[in-house]
Amino acid sequence: MLQSRIGWALFFWLGLIIFLFTTGAIALFFLDGMERARLRQLDSLQTSARFFRRELEAVGLSFDPQALNALVHSQAKESELYVTVADLDGKVLIDTRQEAARMANVLRLPEFRAAAETGIGEAASDPQLPGRPFYFIVLPIEDQGKLVGYVRVGQDVEAGGLNASYRLAIGSMALGIVILTGAYFIARRFEERIVAPVQQLTRACAGVANGDYTGHVWAAAEDELGETARQFSQMQAAIDLRVDQLTGESNRLKTVLGSMVEGVIAVDAQQRVLLANGAVRKLLAIRADDAVGRPLLELTRNRSLDESFRAAIASDEPYRNEFEVSTTPRRTLSLQANRLPGDPCPGVVMVLHDVTELRRLENMRREFVSSVSHELKTPLAAVRAYTETLQLGAIEDIENRGYFLSQIMDSADRLHELIQDMLHLARIESREEAFDITEVPIADVIENVLQVQRDVATARQIALRIHPPEEEISVLGDEEGVRTILGNLIDNAMKYTPEGGAVDVAWGLEGSHVAITVKDTGIGIPQAALERIFERFFRVDKARSREMGGTGLGLSIVKHTAQAMNGGVTVESQVGEGSKFTVRLPRG
Repeated sequence: MLQSRIGWALFFWLGLIIFLFTTGAIALFFLDGMERARLRQLDSLQTSARFFRRELEAVGLSFDPQALNALVHSQAKESELYVTVADLDGKVLIDTRQEAARMANVLRLPEFRAAAETGIGEAASDPQLPGRPFYFIVLPIEDQGKLVGYVRVGQDVEAGGLNASYRLAIGSMALGIVILTGAYFIARRFEERIVAPVQQLTRACAGVANGDYTGHVWAAAEDELGETARQFSQMQAAIDLRVDQLTGESNRLKTVLGSMVEGVIAVDAQQRVLLANGAVRKLLAIRADDAVGRPLLELTRNRSLDESFRAAIASDEPYRNEFEVSTTPRRTLSLQANRLPGDPCPGVVMVLHDVTELRRLENMRREFVSSVSHELKTPLAAVRAYTETLQLGAIEDIENRGYFLSQIMDSADRLHELIQDMLHLARIESREEAFDITEVPIADVIENVLQVQRDVATARQIALRIHPPEEEISVLGDEEGVRTILGNLIDNAMKYTPEGGAVDVAWGLEGSHVAITVKDTGIGIPQAALERIFERFFRVDKARSREMGGTGLGLSIVKHTAQAMNGGVTVESQVGEGSKFTVRLPRG
């Protein structure tokens, strides 16, 4: 069975052409045969008609009617002819197939009139025998040179040898069937040889369009089609290799872009996003799942980024900018944009860096330098002033020079304490401080710290109270570091607790950590200052803090020391009610 429309079309047209050509040739041959058969039949009828005329002229029409009738019938039966004999007036005397007495006058028939006029008449039908295919020849009968009657000899068409023509027609039909069968097998062979490889090639092309490069194409033939198939197979292999290479490069590019901390976003000349890695989605808070193809401004809602794109695509040089985005928390982003190669420019690629922490550290550095300068300037100014006073003659003043020298010493101690705290904090942050991590009993450390603070507490009428747990608890940490943490917290609590107040120290288990709390009944900390309370040199009330002799680094040292021992510190406070600091260290 043919499998393709091309095969069926080829079969149809090939069969039609061959059929029409053959049918036309057969028709011409058939018509020629019919004409030859007709001529042969006419010639035979003329011969038979002359024979009957000779017989009738020999016996004469006046011969015994019965004997004449018998003679004509016997001769007609032997020759399988249809014979009619009429007299000069057209009256039928003898008819071998009809009753002569009932037949009409034959002179009304054109063939009899033609015989009377020309000596021979022809006809292909008889009105008295409708539907019967006959050929008729009419000859005049003479007696001594006078016309005495007519003889008509007829023969059936079928009996006249035309059966061969009908057989020829049937043979033509059979030949047509053979021709159609041959055309079918020719079309089938054409389909196998030509159409099937084309179909394979078509399916393989469709597979390539859908990303399938495994389709096989028959290429055994050495003709142009086979060469096309071989070239296609080579192209298919080359495309497959190239796609694998591009896929590998794309995967590597996606991996690199996905692992970058910097955000990368590419935008075409129509401001549609071409590429956006994961980092830029976080930096710009892009929530859309599919950012590719979306307008830049619609996707990011950031006017600064849109303006940066416009400036970059209009400039031949790399464009740099820094702006803030209103995310939570707010971020400061540094942008560098470069035009994509091409003329006209197809777009811009922008790289975004999150410099929020860098700017915060720069601000902290500036504030630190400013705070250190201020903190150092105050005691140095005092030392300088008292020293100049002594140089100007106060050194001879026995009554006051002791006071001046004591002030110089206090300022020097304050400078020393400040420098030591800064060095200590710097070592902790740079991991240069070596901690000896062991199991440290909390109760012993708290007791040692409280012994140092009890005299001060008694003098200021502040109650130092501890609330130990029922069992002994240890932490994993450095003993000196734990002492520093607790010493700073308790000292800080006592400084900001008025006379008659209390400082409570408690500790207990909290999951895998030990929570140590230092709670006071002091002045408290405003909510706005709680976020900055652990920053260097930050003071809620600067004048009061300096008056109490603090360096402003104590809580910062507490925070970094606790973090260095895998712990942390939190604060809770209400103005006028006191503060509660909680240090959490790993359980020992």
